[in-house]
Amino acid sequence: MKTSFNLTTCDDDLNRFADQADFEQFMEGFDGVELMVLDDGSQTLVEPRHVVGLHMSSYYTWIDLWEGCEEGLIHEFGFLEAAEQYYGGLNRQCIVDKFKKDLVDAHTYQAAYAVFHASDVWSDESFSLRFHRTDEEVCAALAELLSAVFADEDGEVALLMENLWHPGLNFLRPEVARDLLQAVNYSNKGFMFDTGHAFHTNWDIETEEQGVAYLHTLLDGLERCGLMDALRGMHLQQSVTGEYAKGIMANPPALSFDPMERMFQNFSHAFAIDQHKPFSTPAVRSIVERVNPDYLTFEFITESRQQLADAIATQRTALGW
Repeated sequence: MKTSFNLTTCDDDLNRFADQADFEQFMEGFDGVELMVLDDGSQTLVEPRHVVGLHMSSYYTWIDLWEGCEEGLIHEFGFLEAAEQYYGGLNRQCIVDKFKKDLVDAHTYQAAYAVFHASDVWSDESFSLRFHRTDEEVCAALAELLSAVFADEDGEVALLMENLWHPGLNFLRPEVARDLLQAVNYSNKGFMFDTGHAFHTNWDIETEEQGVAYLHTLLDGLERCGLMDALRGMHLQQSVTGEYAKGIMANPPALSFDPMERMFQNFSHAFAIDQHKPFSTPAVRSIVERVNPDYLTFEFITESRQQLADAIATQRTALGW
């Protein structure tokens, strides 16, 4: 099992380290980082030898563009020009090209795997959690998209599809995950099991321990469906935010059609639900031991080097490392 922590190429992350020697000292105990490239990649701190995997970019909603549904695009963006600005175009190829650029980065950094967020949701649905698409509909489109994105790949980089709590891959019904895995036309594929995202499919979770018990329930279903070996990676993080989610579902806000304001509302809401905190309960050891992934990533949202160090230390202690 290779271990890593998440890192982006934005200055807020990279400036936490004085130089490469300082960065490598901070990485002690890990095999490397799971990297997300958020700029032109011109940074010099992180080299391929430091990278275990790469987190691909994502669109929270993309199927309306993929299927040419102008009504859906207008519902989400207000007018087509805003949608065009968001996607960089109004055709399928602009989405495929964006994700193919991620694969270029994956090869540049010699990443063993690339992580893809396997979901689709409108902004208003992310607050109400009442969805207009089914898991099956989203997964059918996902299979088309990912087959196109990986069409020219030789299998060197593993595709790991990540669960969220929106329509698509959420592991609530294992047969949907099984069918998605089979439908993607690529040989080197599997799942990235995000423990915090799984928490958000059950808003009644009130403690980490309850969350761990719930994760085992989800794993029971995946095991019955023969999918445990497909869980090749794990994002280990938690956030117990059911109280917030229930409150926002009962009284969802009015969303702005100003693109920047709407983006702020979306990000603020996403971070309020999905806080990416470390596990502190030793019960989490049972999840890591049961899944036994090839790749284990400590995936946290932090505001400073010290916060990141503290989060790593907390989760290492919980795991008994």
